[in-house]
Amino acid sequence: MKEEEKIFAGYMFDPRKQELREIKHKAHEACRQYNVLDEYDPRREEILRGMLGKVGQVFYFQGPVQFNYGSHTFIGENFFANFNLITWHLEIRADRFVQLRKQTVSDP
Repeated sequence: MKEEEKIFAGYMFDPRKQELREIKHKAHEACRQYNVLDEYDPRREEILRGMLGKVGQVFYFQGPVQFNYGSHTFIGENFFANFNLITWHLEIRADRFVQLRKQTVSDP
């Protein structure tokens, strides 16, 4: 069983394995790029769409953001996240008309 499969199955996993290190590095680099851009820069949307597992058509992240495993995050329509959104390794599913306010942290 792959380490990423263990995460979703609720089993102990080894975050040091190359498989997970690559996923984390991609997410961390995307967050770094996102966080240095102006909040109205259109490249921000492209960065998030390339990192997240799924995101709806209408969404907004104030920033800064930090995703540990961005591909494990699934965001629906009309999503708003205020500044300092932090997520870890759990699959996050948000559907319609969701607002996360300041200093939001998701943890298992």
